[in-house]
Amino acid sequence: MSAKNRKHPRCNVQHRFVVSAKAIERYLPLIQHTGQSMKIQKRKGSESYSRFIFSGVPAKHVDLVIQDALLVHACDRQEHQLLEIQSWQPEAMTDDFQSLMLEVGLRAGCYDLKERDRLSLKGIPNGNAKDFPAASVRIVRIPAEDNREEIMVIIRWDGGQIIKEYPVVAIQQGEFSLERVFWWQWSHWYRFLDRSIVEPEAANFIELGNQCLADWDLNFANRAAGQFLYRIARRNGWKKLRADQLARLGFDISAGAWQREDRVTEAYARLGHPTGCGEATLRAANGGSFEPWERGEGDSPLTDAELLELEFEE
Repeated sequence: MSAKNRKHPRCNVQHRFVVSAKAIERYLPLIQHTGQSMKIQKRKGSESYSRFIFSGVPAKHVDLVIQDALLVHACDRQEHQLLEIQSWQPEAMTDDFQSLMLEVGLRAGCYDLKERDRLSLKGIPNGNAKDFPAASVRIVRIPAEDNREEIMVIIRWDGGQIIKEYPVVAIQQGEFSLERVFWWQWSHWYRFLDRSIVEPEAANFIELGNQCLADWDLNFANRAAGQFLYRIARRNGWKKLRADQLARLGFDISAGAWQREDRVTEAYARLGHPTGCGEATLRAANGGSFEPWERGEGDSPLTDAELLELEFEE
């Protein structure tokens, strides 16, 4: 589907299962919070969700979205807040739900529209568990070729099974240089930023990062550097547009997601929005719904990263 015809990337849910909350709890040490959260509007209010990845597995392969009501949160890691990264590790499952809904599907990236796997978990109210097949879930970290490792997710139910394998970036703290990570991110995704602007910021990132490197692996360091460079770009007048926004504003998608903010404002003005506000903002200002995209029944929630254009897709 072309970006022009696509209102927004959604999750295409392919399977739904009932799983035990206690069975899922044992795998919490294998996931990492991405620092991204979201609220999903319902008829009776909103529900909060958080976005996770499997430890060492980049989000470009798979992510995991979990309803906040399911988790007992550990305290925020204060050292990450130095870099404005809100990260925490779930300690346990709450006792509010004994049965959970596990959804397995594909989501499209906001910027490149490439499909990735998505798993999502939410609580099932008492009495509704019988509506979906019961499944067992096993998540293991296994050796792979060339001395690498993989996370394997195995879902079995009466009538079938799903086996997913995801590569682990198995480079831990002390085995990489923050300086090299930062400049790799700049050279691959942020070259539109003049090096003279980035160099002073790089020293700041490396100094702060070295203070809180104890529990970082390479995957987390890449994410931290990408988010740090994102904020530099925003402060210097750049705006990151999703593929559907590029098409709607008349930009060539091949030009890339990052555009000068003044050009974006001019493009909105040509659409009849002289303020530069988006359609959802204008609709809300006139008393309409703030929900910017249509969402079908069963669609998985959009992340704050998708809504605020902070998602680190690379």
